[in-house]
Amino acid sequence: MSQALYSSQIWQQMVSGRPYQTQAKPLKRARKLAKHRCHKLNQEANKAERQLLIQQLLPHVTEVTLGSGFYCDYGVNIVAAPQLHIGHHVVMLDAAPITFGAKVTIADGVVLASVYHATDSLRRRAGWQHSQPVFIGDNVVIGPGATILPGACIESDTVIAAGQVVTASQPI
Repeated sequence: MSQALYSSQIWQQMVSGRPYQTQAKPLKRARKLAKHRCHKLNQEANKAERQLLIQQLLPHVTEVTLGSGFYCDYGVNIVAAPQLHIGHHVVMLDAAPITFGAKVTIADGVVLASVYHATDSLRRRAGWQHSQPVFIGDNVVIGPGATILPGACIESDTVIAAGQVVTASQPI
C-alpha cells in the first residue's frame, strides 16, 4: 500500500471515524492486498518466510507470535508494543486503529472490530460505514471467542473472559 492511499480523503475519513464508502476503489484494493497477504501467511510453514510476511502485513507490529487462520482488513492500522501473542483464527477489522500495549495475549477465535455498518438500511446498502479505534492496554488477556467492538478501551492488567463481548471501557 502506498503513502498516497494513507493521505487520501477516503482513507482519512475511514481512520478518523467519519462515514465513508467501504466500496471505494482504493479501499477495496487495499483490503484485497491484505487478504492476499493473510492467505499467504496462513499457508506458509517456513518460519523465516512467515516473519517476512508478518512484517509486510503488520508493519507497526514488531514482536508477535501469530497462530494460523489470522485475517485483517488492512493490517497497517494494527499497532502493537512488544510481546503480542495472537492465537488461532483471530480476526481484526482494522478500519480504524487497533492499538495493543505490551504483553498482550489474544486467545483463539477472538474478533476485534473497529468498524460499524450503517444502521440505516439505505445507507448500509449503499456501502456506508464508520469506524472507531480500539485500545488494549498492557498485560491484557483476551479469552477465547471474545468480541471487542468499536470504541472499546481495555485498561492494563485486565482479563476479558471467554466469549465476552466488550462494547465500552473495561473494567467497568
